[in-house]
Formats: sequence, structure tokens, C-alpha cells
Amino acid sequence: MTIGPPPDPDTEQHTRAHHAHTEKALDVQVEPGTEFWGWAGRTLGAPARTATGVSAWLRPVSAPHDKASWKLWDGALDAQHASTPSATSTGRSSPRS
Repeated sequence: MTIGPPPDPDTEQHTRAHHAHTEKALDVQVEPGTEFWGWAGRTLGAPARTATGVSAWLRPVSAPHDKASWKLWDGALDAQHASTPSATSTGRSSPRS
């Protein structure tokens, strides 16, 4: 498994440009010096803030055109499921009527 920038400088430049474009399109500001490359340079993530100051995580994914509809990963979805406590695990119960 390779974590880090893509080995090809053109791909790295394209990924950085895509990240900057996405940052502008979503009106978020990435915190300087805090970038994190994903597997094989397919993703470039960084903590960010929205225009209203809400914390966010910006991680556009890059894939070859012929694999654009292919499932690359479910990391964010898996993390959300793992960090969202269920009613049974926290001992919460539904209100009585």
C-alpha cells in the first residue's frame, strides 16, 4: 500500500489543481500546511473551514475516467457509522408517550 503523492508529477499537479478548484467551488478555506495524501495519490485531503466557520474535511477523489463509477472506498461512510453511537450501545431509550 502506498500513501503519498502520486509518483507522476503531472498527476500530482492535476490533483492539487483539482483540490484548489473544489475548495473555491465549495467556498471553504483549507488550513495551510495540513495536507494528507491518500492511497496511491488518489486523494488529497485537508482540514478546512466553511465561510461560516464550520470545520470541514476536504478530500476530492481522483480516478481514471474508465473507473469513475467504480467504488473507490467507503472510508468516510465507515467512519461515520463507527463514530455514531446506536441507541442500544449508549443505553438511550425512546421517550415514552
